[in-house]
Amino acid sequence: MARSASNELEFLLKQAEVTEGDGPPRPDDDAQVPVDNWKRWQRIRETYLSLFGQDPFVKKSDHSGPKKPGETILGHERTVQSFYNRVVGEFCSGRNANSPLLVCTDSHYKFIKVGESDPGDAQGQNIEATHTNVHKTVTLQDLRSGVKPASRRYKKVDHDMFLQLLTLGRVTKLEDVKRVGGEIMPVTWLHELHHLLTRSDDEPAVDKGGNRIKDTENKYNPDTNQYEDQEVNQKAYGYDLSRDLALYGGISAMVNPDNSAFFALAMFFSEFDWSKGFAMPLKDHKAKKDD
Repeated sequence: MARSASNELEFLLKQAEVTEGDGPPRPDDDAQVPVDNWKRWQRIRETYLSLFGQDPFVKKSDHSGPKKPGETILGHERTVQSFYNRVVGEFCSGRNANSPLLVCTDSHYKFIKVGESDPGDAQGQNIEATHTNVHKTVTLQDLRSGVKPASRRYKKVDHDMFLQLLTLGRVTKLEDVKRVGGEIMPVTWLHELHHLLTRSDDEPAVDKGGNRIKDTENKYNPDTNQYEDQEVNQKAYGYDLSRDLALYGGISAMVNPDNSAFFALAMFFSEFDWSKGFAMPLKDHKAKKDD
């Protein structure tokens, strides 16, 4: 996931640099390479905007500082890009085998799937027979066949129809990808690695109007020496709150762990456009402009 995010962002930023932020032009013919580049740019950029609230590069309309149009903004370099690069460089390669941090390689971790033998059992019983609380683990690749994309791209006039399809589970939402066929660990690990590597906190959630969402939590009060219900800020967990944070939270979306985890998940399943929060066909350069 982190490598997919890093590679896709590298493509986005290189295209932005050579086009001064305009990106590949909409193709006028059926030349396959320009079409693929245009579709890829649209998919990555629109998903980035939906989860981080702003472009990772300087746009011509915003050009007022020392950076030229198309150049990477500092906020992206220090937060989003830096995180994915660290995960790829320090963990995905397995080069830090002696590090006290988490290293995800086959030599360090072995996942036993439901139905497989427990390697620690002398009788060779299946893992679910020797462990009463088995957590079903599947890989990201296992989930591809279970993703149900919409038959066409979202348009505002079809809002009610899409809402019904999502409610009935006929179209896969990004937040529900990890529940298709079981639970996957990479999403959780990437969230927790964000805390570990960047010393981040889960950002306070905001509603669709940009207002802080409050919650009640039973916390210890040192003044009374008792646990009491106290009003606290709700945390920005889940896709919906991550997207609302991107709309109103400014830099908060770039440093919130779930925003980075969901973006990486969307980039892994690159055959779909997740910019609306669910699987859609990629944008067609021959179609009319999407709503």
